[in-house]
Amino acid sequence: MQIVRRVDKMEILRQFTSAICLIFLFAGYSLAAEPSIVEASSQKCTHGLHPQPNNGPFSVFLFCDDALGSNIGIILTERGAGPGNVPLNDQKVWQTWDTVNRFWQDRKWAADVINFVWSPSQRYLYVATSGIYGDGGFFKIDLREHTYQQLIPSPNAPYKFQLKDMYYTRIRTIDSKNKKIVVEISLWDPKEERVATEVFPFE
Repeated sequence: MQIVRRVDKMEILRQFTSAICLIFLFAGYSLAAEPSIVEASSQKCTHGLHPQPNNGPFSVFLFCDDALGSNIGIILTERGAGPGNVPLNDQKVWQTWDTVNRFWQDRKWAADVINFVWSPSQRYLYVATSGIYGDGGFFKIDLREHTYQQLIPSPNAPYKFQLKDMYYTRIRTIDSKNKKIVVEISLWDPKEERVATEVFPFE
């Protein structure tokens, strides 16, 4: 009788496990890790390699350079310099990176970084910077196409006249479900006055 009871318990366990798997499958839940904001400024800076979540092909090397600010470089760490799980373009080609072209820095977005976050699609890196040693703007870096776009300040931003050389941006929150990223623009002054808050698609 004890052997029969043990078999019954194992069968119940198998059925329960199968039911849980079906729930996740049909409800459309994803077990993938959610993106998280990486803080780069001052004491929050963690020097070293910061890989993309979910085994993405890229990593950011964060340089905690003390009085010279926090600076970053992007590295394609995938073996063979392939695209990994980054979505390909319509032509299904991967031609902007290769085994001897896998490191990327541009002073515009790499200098004096406040914080950064990987996009849910793995295609983009969003970077907020400071205007002390860097630009101060907010950037959307297209990892697939090896290009970038400055989102803050935009040419027609109503607050642009308030900005001076000493301002900075900070990624405040991200919402992967609703695909939104919230960014604050502030002045480097004793009060660190907030100038504006912008919301962008989080792709």
